[in-house]
Amino acid sequence: MSKENTPDTDNTPAPTETPTVTPAQPPVDIEALKAQLRAEIKAEEAQEKANTERSAEMAHRKAMEDAKKDIVTIELFQDAGEYADDVRVIVNGVVYTIKRGVPVQVPRFVAEVIEASARQDKATVNLIRTKENEYNSLKEQKIL
Repeated sequence: MSKENTPDTDNTPAPTETPTVTPAQPPVDIEALKAQLRAEIKAEEAQEKANTERSAEMAHRKAMEDAKKDIVTIELFQDAGEYADDVRVIVNGVVYTIKRGVPVQVPRFVAEVIEASARQDKATVNLIRTKENEYNSLKEQKIL
């Protein structure tokens, strides 16, 4: 084998190394960097909050749609006086008008609102009667 074909020898000249010059970096403004990071974190938190609120709103809408499927039949008392008009129930901005004196199918939550209102009316009447009795008792004792 000849010397020219041996892999140990390389006849190419060695490259000359030139020093690399890096441009001078401007000084880092730490306060500006902190402010930028705070702004980015605040934006991310706002986005996360918006996503959470959107998820909650979607869950609420789904729950309302599911609740609307739970139907019950009610019949409201009707007379010729105070209880002659239809009853309006508003839940989350949706108006339900219920006719008196006939069986009507409504979502369960509407029936629950009507029942809660009737319980409150009854409690109010009982409180008024109690206070009237107290007043009449004090009046009879000539305290008032």
